[in-house]
Amino acid sequence: MNRNEVLTGLLRRRQQIRFVLMTMVAGAVMGFLFLYPINEFVYYHEHEKFEPDPPTASRFVTDQMLESLHGRTPQKTTFYLLVGAMLGLLSGLIHGSMHRKLLRIQQLSDELGRDLRMLIREGEGPTLEFKSTFADRHGERSEGG
Repeated sequence: MNRNEVLTGLLRRRQQIRFVLMTMVAGAVMGFLFLYPINEFVYYHEHEKFEPDPPTASRFVTDQMLESLHGRTPQKTTFYLLVGAMLGLLSGLIHGSMHRKLLRIQQLSDELGRDLRMLIREGEGPTLEFKSTFADRHGERSEGG
């Protein structure tokens, strides 16, 4: 490998790591700001509202989140941060996979739009392979057979 290939590989790896970290951080924030309050809201309606003189649902959820922000419920906070981070990572991986597939579809669509005669003149390449019967008729032999 030459130096440019090594640098390109390192930059690509760095971008991948950054993408993973960003999706996990975004997911952790979403876990705390959305999953946590939703769970607390459900908990309130299952348990707290039956207590004598209960607070309102919004007050209960706000109090619970403030408790977490002040470090009084570290296990619960960590749980929602981790669940959110994993959901963020999963959505990032799905997005990345879909993005790669869409790029490949676009590349293949662009190839289909090219002039057929020009493609035949250029011959086989990394994105074009002729069937052996076609190559036999045109005096060429494909690498595969």
